[in-house]
Amino acid sequence: MADDNKPIKYMRYAVGEIVLVVIGILIALQLNIANELRQEKKVELNLLNDIKSDLIESKKNINETYKINQNQIVQLKYLATYVSKDLPYTAELDPIFGSFPTWSSPYLTFTSYETLKSKGVDFIQNDDLKKKIAAIYESDFANLINDWDKWEWNINQDVVMPFFAENMRSDLSNLDMAVPNDFESLKKDEKFLNILSLIVKTRSLGVEKCLRIDKKLDSLIGDINKELNNRKF
Repeated sequence: MADDNKPIKYMRYAVGEIVLVVIGILIALQLNIANELRQEKKVELNLLNDIKSDLIESKKNINETYKINQNQIVQLKYLATYVSKDLPYTAELDPIFGSFPTWSSPYLTFTSYETLKSKGVDFIQNDDLKKKIAAIYESDFANLINDWDKWEWNINQDVVMPFFAENMRSDLSNLDMAVPNDFESLKKDEKFLNILSLIVKTRSLGVEKCLRIDKKLDSLIGDINKELNNRKF
């Protein structure tokens, strides 16, 4: 009888060993998965923090672009009023003519977003935040650079610079200054007035875009901060 029970005991022992091994493997797999999730979470939060830093830097640049271009709009409108009143030329117009063929372009930071795209935008777990980040880069930033700024560039190269080179002269001792060759003739030149109006219109469009994006950036940066605070280790 004792000999007959030995195979049964052995089988029970073997099954027990197998169960323990399986349990050990499952525990190891769970620990490994948990560790991978922690690492992914760490990478995600670090990436969100980097994106936030880039957005803050881009916001500073957009604010600077807005200030410079808004100031130019004020100056160009002043010049238009000056011309409409048929006033004589004064040196206070020198900096306005000096900035006539210039504008401030936005230089935005895409480094962290490119890193995110290489991992897949779905790497961000918060769906709403993911959509907002993609929208600011793929739509708002792209529109500012590829539509407005490119429009400014094309107008400058095709219209403004040729007219400037023909009718105005930069002060070589101070390149921020320029004077017209014949201001009295310029005041009666319809092409000059049309170009002046075109610049103000184009520049105003850029200023409006900067203001809208600035508000979106405030909201997005706040959302990223909330996500980072809610998911701290």
